[in-house]
Amino acid sequence: FFGKNGSAGVVSVVSADPSQKFESYVKVAYETKARQPIYEGMVSGALSDTFSARLAVRGSTMSRGYIENVASAQNFGYIDVATGNTASTVATPADKYGPNEDSLAGRLTLMYTPNDSIKNVTKLSANKTKTGNGSWNYIVYDCPSAGAPTPCGRDFVNAMNNLPAAAAATFPLSGSGGVLHNDYDSLQLTNTTQFDFKQWNLNTTLNYQRFKNIFSIDADYYSSPTSSTFANQRDKYDAYSGEVRAQTSFSGPFNFLIGGLYQKTKLKSFQAVILAGIVNSAAPLPENLFESFDKYSNTDGETASVFAQGTWKINEQWEFAAGARYTHETKKSDFEHRYVNPALAGLFVQGTLIKADQSWNNVSPEATLSWKANDDVTLYGAYKTGYKSGGFSNSAILTVNTTAANFQFNPEKPKGFELGLKSQLLDRTLNLVVTLYDYKFKDLQLEVFNSSLVAFNAGNAGSATTRGIETEVEWLPRAVSGLTLSGSLNYNEAKYENFANAPCYAGQTIAQGCTLDPVLPGVTRQDLTGKHTAVAPKITGNLGVNWETGIPKGKLVLSGNARYSDSYNISQYNNPRTIQASYVMFDAAAKVELGDGSWELGVIGRNLTNKFVLTGTLDVVGGGSGTGTAAGVPATQAGLVTLPRTVQLQVTKRF
Repeated sequence: FFGKNGSAGVVSVVSADPSQKFESYVKVAYETKARQPIYEGMVSGALSDTFSARLAVRGSTMSRGYIENVASAQNFGYIDVATGNTASTVATPADKYGPNEDSLAGRLTLMYTPNDSIKNVTKLSANKTKTGNGSWNYIVYDCPSAGAPTPCGRDFVNAMNNLPAAAAATFPLSGSGGVLHNDYDSLQLTNTTQFDFKQWNLNTTLNYQRFKNIFSIDADYYSSPTSSTFANQRDKYDAYSGEVRAQTSFSGPFNFLIGGLYQKTKLKSFQAVILAGIVNSAAPLPENLFESFDKYSNTDGETASVFAQGTWKINEQWEFAAGARYTHETKKSDFEHRYVNPALAGLFVQGTLIKADQSWNNVSPEATLSWKANDDVTLYGAYKTGYKSGGFSNSAILTVNTTAANFQFNPEKPKGFELGLKSQLLDRTLNLVVTLYDYKFKDLQLEVFNSSLVAFNAGNAGSATTRGIETEVEWLPRAVSGLTLSGSLNYNEAKYENFANAPCYAGQTIAQGCTLDPVLPGVTRQDLTGKHTAVAPKITGNLGVNWETGIPKGKLVLSGNARYSDSYNISQYNNPRTIQASYVMFDAAAKVELGDGSWELGVIGRNLTNKFVLTGTLDVVGGGSGTGTAAGVPATQAGLVTLPRTVQLQVTKRF
């Protein structure tokens, strides 16, 4: 309850502070699949008795990539709706390999410690990443219809084209000659101050972050003479926040923590789409010539919250902790199609500004009772709740059948129980952690791609449940020096508990459970109550081994890991064609440390058996027909794929 948007837990990553003595390193690496050299370096040390600094920089460039693009040049035909004239232009193939990425990132950390009670740390982080294709990791993998695109299958190959040459000159955000791209820039500035006193401490955190992302994609995800959907988008985000918290450390049985947070955010989004081979020479602005429609959307958010927790050490074995977080949040959003091609005027609404003023109040309580049987065994039971912000679908579409309410979605609110065991056994050579959990998510947030409208819409399922057991083991057998064995085995049952008005997948028939909405033309519904949620395998696990041994003038470290996942449905809407089969993925690494560890040579291999694993899916634009009728035709599927086999060589020198 100390974090907003932590409905499924929070992972905290803390970067290193400056050291008091001088230290530095240089690392050079090379990833063989993407042909990617990587350069990394760090320098850290004290500048005075009270002031120290740390600078870390990382850069990389690819001459290839992970996914091969086999597209050919395509003749893009179009009709001018103002004159009726037809013409054509060429859409050249996008980059031969994706992502063809160049990246540069850095972090400067300054630390001021005037005495033992005060510590002030300022961190400035920046990142700039340029990718050759904004949708490089989407693969067309399932093609049920006649005349399916090629390639189509579960392989690390796709086919995408740059923007048509004639459109590149005027179409917004086209970059250099209409070449597909994704440009991302971010900046984050954080200042934290810790005041440590005898029986309590005070922490303050001030943060500013921003990012800008501009991309251009072939929104059909394949190359063909009829491939004619392209989308360019720009998103800008700024956020300011401040938090203060105080925590006691009394010698008695009672202690408490109390704090508050304020945050202000601003998101500005713009998108332009080429669709259906139509242009308008009579458009009011030059950039509207090839636009089928555009979208302008903004969201301003403001959050204020307070939180508190009390801890009662009942005796040497029992401890009880309870707390809650109160959150008040507002979001003000707007959306407008400032231009729509006249040929689409019967579907999209131009010039209507819709607004949404949203406000929520939430209290998220939490309580944990722990029993420490001895120094090596702890049992606990917990009741936990969470909160994930509601919002506004900035990338949605305003049609003749939608209103401002269709753009809004509710907060997600989970609550449930955990029972756990944390233990160190066999003279602390065996770590065993077991967790049983049962959670219910009210208004589970989902996002669906509407292929007919080229839009992502966020919404809510009525509720969902997830329950299961997680087991983690780590063993250091004394019989083999330097050997560590680890593993986990998890069982999870995740289902929609109430989702009676779920959208249908494209081409879903009446016999498959899809019906037409009796009021809204063209809107379809299905009942997914009792069905499994997306990307929720029942059984997952891993088995790892790590062995360290001395060698002449150094140390050798060998490690390997096998990860197993049961099968799961990739689609949030239970499409029977979007199943990811069960798989085992293998990783391995070897490292040699020489001398006093100042030199390190390593090789790291991931997904060594080159497994093709999908983690997301969407209907290809224009695919599927007859949804909600007796004669539906399934849509071609494009899926988000994890990386293929990668092997990275690296050399590190520490000073």
